[in-house]
Amino acid sequence: IVSQTNEKRRRIDRINRLKDVVAKYVPTETAIASFKGFFTSREDAIEKARQQALAPLLLEIQALEQGTESVEDSPAVDKEGTKTVGRFKVQES
Repeated sequence: IVSQTNEKRRRIDRINRLKDVVAKYVPTETAIASFKGFFTSREDAIEKARQQALAPLLLEIQALEQGTESVEDSPAVDKEGTKTVGRFKVQES
């Protein structure tokens, strides 16, 4: 139960950190310039650059909120039947 509580707290902390990054993100001039030819206004180019840069973070937030694990966090089971969950090794029974 303790490790489940800790995992939930880590997931919530990760979600909050990602949301902070999304809220504060400002696209670079290079990213904005890459969209200027496709849009007539600078604001549209900025918004598209922002959307493109933040898409992976928004997907990760959505996955974490749904309680799914990313590929990197999936438990790995070794030859002896021990799986690694976070920083803990758990023996399968």
